[in-house]
Amino acid sequence: TLHQKRMIALQRLSKLRTGKGIDEMRKRVQSQHDIKAFKSLLRRRYGNLFRAWRQLLDADGTMVVSRREFFHACRELQWSGDINTLWHALDADDSGTAALEELASNEA
Repeated sequence: TLHQKRMIALQRLSKLRTGKGIDEMRKRVQSQHDIKAFKSLLRRRYGNLFRAWRQLLDADGTMVVSRREFFHACRELQWSGDINTLWHALDADDSGTAALEELASNEA
């Protein structure tokens, strides 16, 4: 309804005024930058994301990567970025696991 739309708009405006909205936007932008840099590193080292997935991230072949497996792979890659932020960007649905589709939807 129109009332609900107005309330949502007011909430968004309120977040922007308090700085919360801006901080959230910065985090989203940073996480997208981290994902892009991580994919670039994987492509340089493995040729493509599918090969990186099979050989590094999902070495056990379960078709999903847990947080623990992901952190281990990042250490093996010597990833210099914020691993925690990268994980949250990859596991956007907060399921505790990531699938190839979440890393490379157009290559899966």
